[in-house]
Amino acid sequence: MSDRPSARGVSWLLPAVAVFYLVTAAAAALSGGKYVIAALGVSIIPLTAVALIVASTRSKTAADDDGRHETSAAGGDDSFPAMGMDDATPLGDTSEHSDAERVATPDDRAWR
Repeated sequence: MSDRPSARGVSWLLPAVAVFYLVTAAAAALSGGKYVIAALGVSIIPLTAVALIVASTRSKTAADDDGRHETSAAGGDDSFPAMGMDDATPLGDTSEHSDAERVATPDDRAWR
């Protein structure tokens, strides 16, 4: 069993990118085999990037009884910066802002 929780918010990224490039390769098959190889070859870079994003997000997330929390939020000396998942922080809010900045709240003008 792993000490890291599943990446519920980003776990769909890798399969979605893979399906996109498989569909692209299938469409390229209508033009010839060399285009299928090109489409699959081009997919290596985005698939690697998405895999690194999912892995770094998962590596900075820990789970406990209260839910998921980011492990690198307290320490500024992390040599491998990344952003983990946090169930306690509202979407759009961050502890990285200074006290002078306002907390993310909806603008009243948007509800006219």
